[in-house]
Amino acid sequence: GDHRDLQSFPTRRSSDLWPLPGEEELEEGNDGRSTWVLALAEDARGQTDDAIRRLNRWRGADLMCAQFHADLLLKQGRMDEAVAALEDAYNNHDNVSCIVKATRLLANSGRMADAESEAGVALASATKTSHRVALLEVLAAAAHDRGDWRAMERHVRAMLDPDSEDPPHRWLLVGALFNQKKREEAWAELRRSPLEPNRSPEVCLWMQLASWKDASVDTWERMLDLRDRFDDDERVHACCIMAVAQFQLVEEPPEQLIDRWTEVRDTFFDRYPDSSLIQRITLGDSPQEMIAALRPVLEAHAQRFELVRRQVWNGTMPYGILAAVANKSCALAFAFRAAGCFVARRDMTSELEQGAAKDALRHAVACDASVFNLLTYMPSVVDDAFCAFSRIHATQAVLDDIRSAETFLDGESSGTIGWDPTGDVPVITTTDEDRREAVRSRIREMRQLASRCSPTAHPTLTALSELSDAHDDEHFMSWLSPVDYAKAKGLALYSDDVALRDLARSEGVPAFGTLALLAALVDEKRAQAYSDAVNELRRHGFCDLPTDTNTIIALAAEEQWKPSVATAVALGRPVLWWTNQAGPAYEVILRQALSASEGAIGVWAAWAARGAAAAVATNPTGGLVEVVIRSVQAFGVEPVAFRAVVDGVRLVAHEVECDDPILVALEFIYSQIRANVPAEAGAMMLKLVESLDQTDREAFSAIVWRR
Repeated sequence: GDHRDLQSFPTRRSSDLWPLPGEEELEEGNDGRSTWVLALAEDARGQTDDAIRRLNRWRGADLMCAQFHADLLLKQGRMDEAVAALEDAYNNHDNVSCIVKATRLLANSGRMADAESEAGVALASATKTSHRVALLEVLAAAAHDRGDWRAMERHVRAMLDPDSEDPPHRWLLVGALFNQKKREEAWAELRRSPLEPNRSPEVCLWMQLASWKDASVDTWERMLDLRDRFDDDERVHACCIMAVAQFQLVEEPPEQLIDRWTEVRDTFFDRYPDSSLIQRITLGDSPQEMIAALRPVLEAHAQRFELVRRQVWNGTMPYGILAAVANKSCALAFAFRAAGCFVARRDMTSELEQGAAKDALRHAVACDASVFNLLTYMPSVVDDAFCAFSRIHATQAVLDDIRSAETFLDGESSGTIGWDPTGDVPVITTTDEDRREAVRSRIREMRQLASRCSPTAHPTLTALSELSDAHDDEHFMSWLSPVDYAKAKGLALYSDDVALRDLARSEGVPAFGTLALLAALVDEKRAQAYSDAVNELRRHGFCDLPTDTNTIIALAAEEQWKPSVATAVALGRPVLWWTNQAGPAYEVILRQALSASEGAIGVWAAWAARGAAAAVATNPTGGLVEVVIRSVQAFGVEPVAFRAVVDGVRLVAHEVECDDPILVALEFIYSQIRANVPAEAGAMMLKLVESLDQTDREAFSAIVWRR
């Protein structure tokens, strides 16, 4: 007969059943069925070891003996031996149910990698639907455990017919789609034949999708009903509060519903005062109380963001960290140019990176989102870049991050609350629709470029051992996974994030960017085209490109001497101050701006001050003094323009937290004028400072009297 589970075997040991009638004849039978019955009797008498030995002789020839042998090993807790016995039964008897059971045992014991390996091999020979579904369930569970949502989606779809009404597996599909940021597809599957959430994870998933796609009074009421069904579940309770808080209702909700939600919210904080899921901030009744309540959170976040932004600006920290601090996708940080610029290259590593690019030609490489961002500004070189390699791997985390940015931009936004350190007040920052549409368009272009890569599942960090916990955070995986994958597979990293390339090299991974790649590909035919493409990068905030004084001046002239991204970034970077390219350019620009764009004088001074201060990081005040002196050299005694310079330079002094440079600069300027025109020095200096505050004028007068 068919083999039955051990739990259904007779196990009574009473004398009226055991020994079995005809046991001696069974002993003489010497066949599989007799062996199975005798082993059953031995196990029932408590002689399981004897039963295992008996079955071992016949398990290669008889399927029932093989299955019972594995069951008895499992009964004794000998799991590894039981799995091996089931594998042998599958190989000896071509019985797929044995390998299905083996994979389930491995999965249930936490050995998911072994279970996945077994299931993948067995699937090819499984023809029975129930066996295929069981093996696919193991494969889907393994993909889930390692966060490979793309593989999980593939396995779950293989379980389902196109019009399947199988709720458990459909919920798995919705979850796999949602975790890939495929919210439209997840919602469509959810609504195809409406799924009823009956478990806590299903409820949370439904709430997140419904709050985004079906924000209505009816949905709000249903969320509260579900919350009541799962009254003792903290996660469902928190999901309900956060989902409703994100609603953008067109209709006015009834007062009764608002009161009910308020009660749910208050109950949550009473019941879970130390919850890690939601942090409560009590704002108070007055504006002063509100500001006091928001200050600790918003001010600390603003300080942390500005600290990281400066390091990204300097090219010493990857863009991904700035995105993580802002709790936004890395692709979104690139598209918004969140640090104010993109550091494209360094002189000291350019030769090394060109060598890495040459070595990588016609081989496979790994890349990150910064490549797609840069190439959207250089469409003329896209085909050359993609055709340079046999394959470009983009990890699933990179692709999901871009999709997440697209989803964010497709939603409605009422702004972001932050902290203004100058005004010492909370502020709400909004993005105008034109800017938002431009960013949305760039993200779409990035996604289209990413679609030309080979999507690569790499859900956990395996090679960057010191950062192994980062795979739990999607904001870190979006930029660390390409480095980790490159190291694990022995590939080069193709990245246009200079700090990420530094990180890769510190891990022994060759790294290069698009500019190094173009240098490796350049020939006479393409030289001018590449040069034009690089010039276009300057206009969009890519910095530390090969630049001289005349280039900066030409860029400023194109913009009628008004500050633009290209010129502001050029003056604001330390590189051109180190090489004495920025100072002379600044003086020319300031002279021209005095007549063409006087209102921009302070902005020009602030950008120059940032670059000069960064160029002498050990003495930023000295850099600011230089900017003040060069300003006067540029336009002479112009009190209004000088006041604008003073304000711009002092703004930067506050940013970099250094000593005020103005009096030091004035003293130097006064000494130089006295040396050249001693009789007119006093009158000229009084004219120069006449637009300054009284405190500054009095301080300068004290200097004059000392002399």
